[in-house]
Amino acid sequence: MPLLLFGILAGGMYIGMRLEQRHTGNATAFHHIRPGKLEEVLGYIQGRYMDTINRRELEEAAIRSMLEQLDPHSIYIPREELKNIEEQMSGAFEGIGVEFQLIDDTVVIISPLSGSPASRAGILPGDKIITVDDSLIAGQGLNSADVVGLLKGPKGSEVVVGIARHGIDSLLHFPLQRDQIPLHSVDAAYMLDSITGYIKLNRFSSNAYEEFMQALDSLSNKAGLKNLILDLRGNPGGYLPEAIKMLNQFFSEKDVLLLYTEGSKSPRREYKTKGYALFPLEKIAVLIDEGSASASEIVAGALQDQDRALILGRRSFGKGLVQEQYTLSDSSALRLTVAHYYTPSGRSIQKPYENLEDYKSELAKRHENGELFHADSIHLQDSIRYYTTKGREVYGGGGITPDIFVPLDSIYFDDKLSRLKSLITPFVIHFFESENPDTLPDEPEVFLRKKVVTDQMMEDFLAFAKQKKVQMSTAEAQRLRPYLRNFLKAQIGRHLFGEAFYYQVINQEDKDVEAAYRALQE
Repeated sequence: MPLLLFGILAGGMYIGMRLEQRHTGNATAFHHIRPGKLEEVLGYIQGRYMDTINRRELEEAAIRSMLEQLDPHSIYIPREELKNIEEQMSGAFEGIGVEFQLIDDTVVIISPLSGSPASRAGILPGDKIITVDDSLIAGQGLNSADVVGLLKGPKGSEVVVGIARHGIDSLLHFPLQRDQIPLHSVDAAYMLDSITGYIKLNRFSSNAYEEFMQALDSLSNKAGLKNLILDLRGNPGGYLPEAIKMLNQFFSEKDVLLLYTEGSKSPRREYKTKGYALFPLEKIAVLIDEGSASASEIVAGALQDQDRALILGRRSFGKGLVQEQYTLSDSSALRLTVAHYYTPSGRSIQKPYENLEDYKSELAKRHENGELFHADSIHLQDSIRYYTTKGREVYGGGGITPDIFVPLDSIYFDDKLSRLKSLITPFVIHFFESENPDTLPDEPEVFLRKKVVTDQMMEDFLAFAKQKKVQMSTAEAQRLRPYLRNFLKAQIGRHLFGEAFYYQVINQEDKDVEAAYRALQE
């Protein structure tokens, strides 16, 4: 009888386990896989190795090594890093809300974020944070991460910052209650003329679609918005649903294919338009470059394949792999590639990754072989030729190749210019402390038209750079002067009129924006 009862119990457990596998599918089936060699080896190491070992470190090293054999974008995220990554994509963090820069070992406020505790308290650009609570932080050798750690904290908690302000001898103490600070996806939105708008999107975070729609609404209310330049340069991607919702606003027709995904364990899934566009646009130009990846490429590829927009710039990064994130038992996470992205014409966005070292150095090779500077250096194969809805030829093989190539200005690879650009912010802070800003235009439109950066200001900047050990010949200074003048004007404009105005100034000399505007006119 005991043997019979045991047999019935074992049989019931076996049948139950099989039924559970059938109903839960592949998502939980891996829980029933028996431990393999990896567990065996870890067991031997932990039980017999001659020295003390850290099992967690060994497990994490093994996980990373396994994922490196798969593809470049399947990654392990330790629990310590997971919160920061999720904050970047959720579109918000908790703190006092300031953009700062460490200048001469002192925290200098570049800009208090709009609506933040710092902004509401009256903290100004150029203010220096000397103390946080009872701790002196100026001149203590802190890095940016240290400062962020001191200023961030749970919503509702209080921190007191001691501020040094130009013209005031004693420290100003601001008790600030930390709050949730939004990370904006839209950097700038303004009108280039009476019918042409410009929107720059820096990422597809969880609030990207909402911000994009607010930007369109603002431009439509200001003028008769008809044409749009959407700037996705340097946009690394983000949440797919935000990209799909945004794409819906470019099509008034229903069931237009925007994208599909497919993998060996993920059946084909299609994303189509819903048939509503709240802001009917006529002509669209999209700017991309080698830093545009993932969701940016999905948007550009869909608009190109459906002949809805002109794509300008340089070939995009080439990340077309779909990741799903799984939380592990210790609150770390596995981000695993489960499918490929395909544009409506059937192009895979993903560039080859058989050799991971070649994959990592591919952008550098674009520079070496001239692809960033010459359209004829982009090598396209007939075997990866596809066709848009209207029969135009487009190419796969990795990334989105633009309809109109705009070369990168080689001056931006100039080491001297890079070093000088890093000095522009501290110089502008110093300028506002030592000069009378009342002499500057107080109207944005007037500021844009005027020659704000005088010859004397340029000489003062070059002298400032010399003090900071950046030496230049007369020929170098002459060659870099137009770029420096524009960067200085943009930084002064940001100080006076906010972050978005910086791009409005910079874009006056931007060849990509100029090419997109000209294409829309033609």
